Amino acid sequence: MKPPFRNIFILAAASFLSLAAREKQERVVLERADRLRTVHEQGKLIRILEGDVRFRQGEAFLRCETARQIVEDELVFLDDNVHIFDGKRTLTSQRVQYNGKTRTEIATGDVFLHEDHRTLRGDQVIYNQNSKVARATGRVRINDMIESVELSGDEALYDRNKDYGLMTGRVRAVKIDTSSRDTMTMECRYLEAWGEEQRVFARDSVVITRGNLKAVSETADYYAEEERIVLQKTPKIFFTDQEMAGDTIDMMLDSLKFSGGLIRGNAEIFWGEDSLHRNVLNGKRIRIIASRDTVEQVIVEGQASSVYYIFDENEVNEGVNTVTGDRIILEFNEEGQVKQVLVESSPGLSTGEYKPKEKAKRGRGENL
Repeated sequence: MKPPFRNIFILAAASFLSLAAREKQERVVLERADRLRTVHEQGKLIRILEGDVRFRQGEAFLRCETARQIVEDELVFLDDNVHIFDGKRTLTSQRVQYNGKTRTEIATGDVFLHEDHRTLRGDQVIYNQNSKVARATGRVRINDMIESVELSGDEALYDRNKDYGLMTGRVRAVKIDTSSRDTMTMECRYLEAWGEEQRVFARDSVVITRGNLKAVSETADYYAEEERIVLQKTPKIFFTDQEMAGDTIDMMLDSLKFSGGLIRGNAEIFWGEDSLHRNVLNGKRIRIIASRDTVEQVIVEGQASSVYYIFDENEVNEGVNTVTGDRIILEFNEEGQVKQVLVESSPGLSTGEYKPKEKAKRGRGENL
């Protein structure tokens, strides 16, 4: 019978040898170079390499035309046509400072990082192979080929494990709808994106544009799968001749075309091309029902009021209608003109008044 401690010793020794072999394998290994010479500086061995230079560390393969390797410190300075590939990710640049101990790449000079359907460009990119986090600065651009989105800004962070991105500075996001070919642009100073959730959060001077639609706010949440944008902090939407405002606005899209929205808190809509005869809707909540850039119905709820100017067939103003109630419903024709107004209210709580032109007061959004 073999002593039990002997088996334990054999297992421990085998584990130690396996670990030592793995650690040795994970060191930076020079695989080839056309020309090699060595020098000693401050007691350290330094390799000067030229030609087709190749290194390997674990699953990472490094290639360049000239390199300087400090063997003891596991530092490699790669220059000229640098390529790094780890099986899923490719990095190319003019120069890379590679630290084999921390598995960190500091790439400079027209850096291009490619993985699956995403690419990242920048003047400098710092990437850690262990954490799979990339930090980019200087003319940063991120492309997502599947989502048809391009981001640009001054600085960016991308976490491959969490599928999370952060961009700051002069941020610009461009989204292209593959079916309609419409383009939506979002500009801000700070932007976060979660790939798995298909969510984007923007803040600080947010401006969203798409054709004849423009939205501004201090913060915006974009839910790509729902095609819904939540605007908060002094939000406004400008669409054709309409201006929408409130505490919070949910803007709905369909293939990037306006398909309605919900305005909550101090809700207002102004519309009309004539600045002297601006129609206005007020309420606690306003729901807009639209289809492919055409507003079909507007529902005003909670202390609802409407001021609407009447024009004849020659576009001559005939007067103004003022309506109040619990709920006001406006229906529009394809030309954007009101074709019907419905008022729903408790008995005695709704009012309606028509004033001919000579008695009608003029002024944007003035309740008469």
